[in-house]
Amino acid sequence: MNKYSNKLTSTHPLFKEYAIDLCELLQREGGKQISDDELSDCKVIEMDRAKNKMAPTLKSVDIVFCCEGGKIQLTECKLRVKNINQLSATELEGKVSDTKAILMNSSCTSTCDTQCALIVKETLVQSTRNRIRRLYPKKVPTQLPFTILSQKEYIDLFFKV
Repeated sequence: MNKYSNKLTSTHPLFKEYAIDLCELLQREGGKQISDDELSDCKVIEMDRAKNKMAPTLKSVDIVFCCEGGKIQLTECKLRVKNINQLSATELEGKVSDTKAILMNSSCTSTCDTQCALIVKETLVQSTRNRIRRLYPKKVPTQLPFTILSQKEYIDLFFKV
């Protein structure tokens, strides 16, 4: 996985209108409050707002940002989910597909990473990984379309130096 790039994210066509502070968006999506000066400059694109204006009939992931390698990272927050059996492959794949369509219509030329980050409560990480493996039984773990992470793992993986 690549690291977040403030420089590339801020040049994305949707950034100017839909940028939001990462910590604020995670908290709004049901995450824990974060007070970390290291993350104060991390602005991401709030795809739900972009979708509501550009393509209200489509679904989208929650967070989009650009990485150092030039790829776009998609992120879906499921921090309010209490039962991981409610996760549907069709719903998740639809959100990823619709988000890619919205990004293409915004004149974005970057490609999306092959794995979408899926953030869940820390207590549900392992059971969600198992659920995703059951939803995609013919794929090896490295080929799964989703990387399951807790909020802390997500921040450490993409935003910490």
